[in-house]
Amino acid sequence: MNQYKFIEMICYELEDHDEAISLVKTLDSSALLYELLDHYNWDDGFGVPIAVANHPCCEVAIAQKLYWLAAADYWYESEEEVNIYNKEHFNFSKLISQRLLAGYYEVGSLSHAEYFSQVQLYKFKKQGFPDVFYQPVVGTKSKQHRQP
Repeated sequence: MNQYKFIEMICYELEDHDEAISLVKTLDSSALLYELLDHYNWDDGFGVPIAVANHPCCEVAIAQKLYWLAAADYWYESEEEVNIYNKEHFNFSKLISQRLLAGYYEVGSLSHAEYFSQVQLYKFKKQGFPDVFYQPVVGTKSKQHRQP
């Protein structure tokens, strides 16, 4: 089956979250994980995003995209109390934040950049917001096949 069909099934067809998570694990490229995030409905919960974050093909560009799609910056130095209503968001935000800060993910073939105004960038720097969260990720060029 076409792997793009799996993205369609995960995002639009499956009602069973466990089945969707299992399908995420079968995706075999970082490009497919990145594409999946363009279609995923975050109202369906954090199961699929966690599966993406834990996937062996997850790289820095994907993790940074996850960070902003999840609005994980909300919890950076937040003093809000964690409760039953925001616990999943908090846990995912901490997971992806800590991994980005620790260098858990490698730069791969994908690039990613969020748009920030000059004012936002100034505030990030002034507040000491770690640049791994907002600096563009420039992927490595894919390996060229040599002609014999």
